[in-house]
Amino acid sequence: MPNKIFIVTGTIQSGKTSSLKQWLKSKENVYGILTPVVQHKRCFMDVQSNEIFAMEPTINDVNDYLPVGKYIFSKKAFNKAIHIIDTALYKTQPYILLDEIGPLELQGLGFASVLNKALSTNNINLIVVIRDTLVQKVVSTFTFNTKLITYLNNQSNFYNTIK
Repeated sequence: MPNKIFIVTGTIQSGKTSSLKQWLKSKENVYGILTPVVQHKRCFMDVQSNEIFAMEPTINDVNDYLPVGKYIFSKKAFNKAIHIIDTALYKTQPYILLDEIGPLELQGLGFASVLNKALSTNNINLIVVIRDTLVQKVVSTFTFNTKLITYLNNQSNFYNTIK
């Protein structure tokens, strides 16, 4: 079980990812995935290497995609992002960042399996981004130990809490 769980929450497009990206500039032992918007497209970003890769499928991924509502995601990109998170679970006392847990994971897809693995991993600090309307559903669907959760929903609280 993680040492601490930080749930970064807010409305859609409220700056959750941008705040985390800013916070990361002064941190070294943070691993995982951010999902910034780059040129109007959602992307994955490896927080250690800063590598950015497309979240949407390419023409070559036509049969390898995950549809969720009006969105379509690349399974290959998700697998790469999951591998980055999974590898980080074996680091010494890291912060593991998952941006973002949402409808896809509530269907058992996307980051669902690696989130469950992270929630059962010892000696990590887990930072999970969840939009405000889904927090309670995500916390109750997955095996979150509610005694370990700190909810963060504004920038000043965020910077002062996650050290």
